[in-house]
Amino acid sequence: LGKQHWLSLKDLDTHNMLSELIEAGVDSFKIEGRLKDQNYVKNITALYSQKLNEFIARHPHDYRRASDGSCRLQFVPVAAKSFNRLPTDYFLNGRHPGIFNPVTPKSMGETVGCVRRIGRDWIEVDTDLPLGNGDGFCYVAGRQLLGFRANRAEGKRLYAQPLPKIASGTLLYRNEDAAFGRLLRSETAVRKVAVSWQLHDLELRLTDGNISVSTVLETGGEMAEKDPTAYLEAQLRKLGDTAFEAQQTDIQTQRFIPASVLAEARRQLCRELADKRRATLPAPLCLPKKNEVAWPHPSQGYRANIHNAQAANFYHRHGLADTEPSFEQKEREGQPVMYCRHCIRYELGACSKLPEGQRKKLSEPLHLIYDRYYLRLHFDCARCEMQVIQD
Repeated sequence: LGKQHWLSLKDLDTHNMLSELIEAGVDSFKIEGRLKDQNYVKNITALYSQKLNEFIARHPHDYRRASDGSCRLQFVPVAAKSFNRLPTDYFLNGRHPGIFNPVTPKSMGETVGCVRRIGRDWIEVDTDLPLGNGDGFCYVAGRQLLGFRANRAEGKRLYAQPLPKIASGTLLYRNEDAAFGRLLRSETAVRKVAVSWQLHDLELRLTDGNISVSTVLETGGEMAEKDPTAYLEAQLRKLGDTAFEAQQTDIQTQRFIPASVLAEARRQLCRELADKRRATLPAPLCLPKKNEVAWPHPSQGYRANIHNAQAANFYHRHGLADTEPSFEQKEREGQPVMYCRHCIRYELGACSKLPEGQRKKLSEPLHLIYDRYYLRLHFDCARCEMQVIQD
């Protein structure tokens, strides 16, 4: 069937399905960060956090964030602007074709538009997206992913040296947005806890809605010559680099209070509130203790992935005598090296569950060739599962 990336799956993207997932009972979302850079983690975490906030705002009486405070973003998160191998929902909405990208396992980024015109040293793209100097672009030519960097961008025109050999009408992707990357390398978010101030006569109180701290201001207590409310409110809102942000102020005094006295009391109450909040944090969970609970399966075979002595000792301690070494340590012919729901036969339109007239005929068995490995594909149609077997 040709040299392609037959096992290259697209990236799971559920940020537009959070409502359905939450209402189905999901209460924690894991952002995959392994082998990803800081910009990816910032962007994707911010995107999901933003979507969660929008959902909670629509259901304020039914849901709340597990964390305290709120995060103010300094950028607009866009999933396609980070490492992105094109999105898929996998099987959340049932099986459907197009969950893998046979062209490349690399990031393709966001769709920009089609090449409209080509000049001597420029390419004009039909797009509404702003393009920038230093942006990276890619496109599919035949069965290859090719790319180039734009030295300069003017409107919809991209200037590059050398100019890539690209045909008019080719769909262009941007896999590096230089301006977005620079933005993410700076400070991108600030988390603050909303608090309220109350100043009644000389008693100053600070509360986060659950915990309160207070003090009596030490000052002469002379009456102010003019209404001090605006001045006092401005002083109390100066919370600087603390974790707090003044949401409300309740000023009920006409006394003159020096700025130095107010500043010292403000710092003191912020420290006390922070200490009290830390004291209410749940105790850290203890680490699991070693035990000898019997392993539930009599044999795992090589699929236990025992690759070192520590792993072997773990299984022995739990009563598993049959501890074969991992596949990487001892290769085995005729054994599955992968089980997956992704099905190449289905993607090629040859699924056995399709009506006879709609089913494409393939010459089977199908094999994948990688380096020195010859891998046979076995299809367990009853379980809707594909197995990759080393022959």
